[in-house]
Amino acid sequence: AKIGKLSLDFNTITAVQSATKLPETLDSWIHAELTNEALLNVGQPEQYSREDIELYKFGIDPTRPNTDWYDAYLGNGLTQNSFLNVRQGTENFTFTGSIGYYDQQGVLKGTESDKVTYRTRFDSYFLNRKVKFGVALSGYNQGVKELINSTRSVMGILAATNPTTFVESLPDEEGTTYYSGQGRYLGAKDFGGGIDRTRKSLITQYYVQFEPLKGLKAKLTYGNNVNDLEYQRFIPEMFFAGNILGESPSLALSSLEKSFTRTTNSTLTTTLNYSKRIKKHSVSALLGYERLERISKFDYAKVTDLSSNQPIFDFGDPSSNFLRSTANESSTVSYFGRLNYSFNSKYLLELNIRRDGSSRFAEENQWGNFPSLSAGWVVSKEKFMESLDYID
Repeated sequence: AKIGKLSLDFNTITAVQSATKLPETLDSWIHAELTNEALLNVGQPEQYSREDIELYKFGIDPTRPNTDWYDAYLGNGLTQNSFLNVRQGTENFTFTGSIGYYDQQGVLKGTESDKVTYRTRFDSYFLNRKVKFGVALSGYNQGVKELINSTRSVMGILAATNPTTFVESLPDEEGTTYYSGQGRYLGAKDFGGGIDRTRKSLITQYYVQFEPLKGLKAKLTYGNNVNDLEYQRFIPEMFFAGNILGESPSLALSSLEKSFTRTTNSTLTTTLNYSKRIKKHSVSALLGYERLERISKFDYAKVTDLSSNQPIFDFGDPSSNFLRSTANESSTVSYFGRLNYSFNSKYLLELNIRRDGSSRFAEENQWGNFPSLSAGWVVSKEKFMESLDYID
């Protein structure tokens, strides 16, 4: 058979993203004035002196900051999206394949995401196209990085933090600086902390179809779907500043969490289909068998107080080890059949029967039969309807 031309398509886009709409924030001196006003309204003494407010306003005292928390945590993110598509075929086979890559640096510092997607399909024909065979494969690998708390949580904290709070303390006598409680997410990032999620999905499907006689088709299909999720949250050991001068720093202990989830779904389906038309009579029948299996596994581990700021379980305090593991398996089996009859495409009759079994139920209740019968009449095809021109 003559091989068709190879077709290739490639597209790529690169862009820079930034936050386009953010809440308007107060300057530190305005926040101080409004805080004093609110306290006076409820009979409480002022929190900020007039001198403090002036120092906040003119920015001449590093101990009186004017922090824009959105500016401290947000930046520009580079985005790249590329896609390649391949096609080729002959009279007896066809092939298509594609692969895509998407990479996005988060607007929130310390966050990013990348994803590889792929898809391919191969179909072939034998014995004058009486036998068909095909394979399809698709899936993706995705990685997501966040700070030590979720992006939603961090953004909520930024919205609630006032501008008089500092991100990082002033250097002490040894030149060491410490992050504030609200700035700890950036500090943890500097020490390699954060949340990492990796998702993988692989879907495969195989089929073979045989048509030994005209109108008679037998088909066997097998599909398998595997989904994995790997999760890691590493909070490094670090000191938090007691105040902007870096005095009385407090130690936050480290912790490491890891989990792995795998879900596998497989389906086996066999069908035998026959259809025949004799003059005004049409008959079709279907017999089938289907089996579905689902297996899920989950493993989780956590340890605290690591002796080194590295995400390795052996560095953790052995007495803090926590392990959990679960597994589940279920399956269903179905036998089904359908019979259709049509006279002149006007009078219709359909009979269905299926028998289903499930491992989720007790042994005495695992199986059930579900018959159904339906009839139809296409009244618009009757002669007495031809004179009713207002009915289409």
